Amino acid sequence: MSEANVLATLVNDLPIENIKTELELILKSPDFERSPRIREFLRYVVEETIENRSEYLKGYSIALAVFGRDEAFDPSSDPLVRVQGVRLRRMLEQYYLTQGKSDPIRITLPKGKYIPAFYQQQLDGVETASVPAHQTVKPLESSNIPIVAVLPFDNLNHSPDLDYFSDGLSEEIISGLSRFKEFAVLSRHTSFEYRGKQFDIRKLHAELGANYLLEGSVRQAGSQIRVTARLLETAQGSGLWNDTFDRELTVENIFNL
Repeated sequence: MSEANVLATLVNDLPIENIKTELELILKSPDFERSPRIREFLRYVVEETIENRSEYLKGYSIALAVFGRDEAFDPSSDPLVRVQGVRLRRMLEQYYLTQGKSDPIRITLPKGKYIPAFYQQQLDGVETASVPAHQTVKPLESSNIPIVAVLPFDNLNHSPDLDYFSDGLSEEIISGLSRFKEFAVLSRHTSFEYRGKQFDIRKLHAELGANYLLEGSVRQAGSQIRVTARLLETAQGSGLWNDTFDRELTVENIFNL
């Protein structure tokens, strides 16, 4: 039996109206109310599954439908949907540990997939899935991987030549941090959307799930260049670290720098 048919059975075993009611309960909870992108993410994957279109729930289609990306979006190089999927999974788990622990139905997002599953909860909090008896329901898994956003460094000289350097510096930082498995880094296509905009840093936490923000500025005087970098925690907007680096900038050492 295909995965699509199994999911159709899951939906058919639970009244669709009950699933819709549960979805609305989740979307009206405080955490989801504060996270409009995550709300839209959950609504989209649940409604697509209910309409028997779960085979289209891929990173690419979700990026276009939920996050407004264009057709050039590449899920293999941009982890936006994967990162937000981790965040959605974590928020669902938190919801059912608190406000939703007595809900009759549980909606989950299985790890590694964007197709939701639906369960009937027992009053004692032990969940029973609407699947054949010989199948095993795996326990919920959580992820506590922090998410980092790197904004394009500000060009304080407003020089077109320095724009190339500041953008390249930001891209190199994103590339370097992406090598670490202990945290996820948003791609430049996501973080660069905030270039030159005035915004509350906590918006990054609410909209993108970013736990930390790395930002900075670049200025040049003759052959000397100064790079200032700041690391901030986004939930409260508090600063964690900052430093200034003065170097000589030449054509020969630009990539080393």
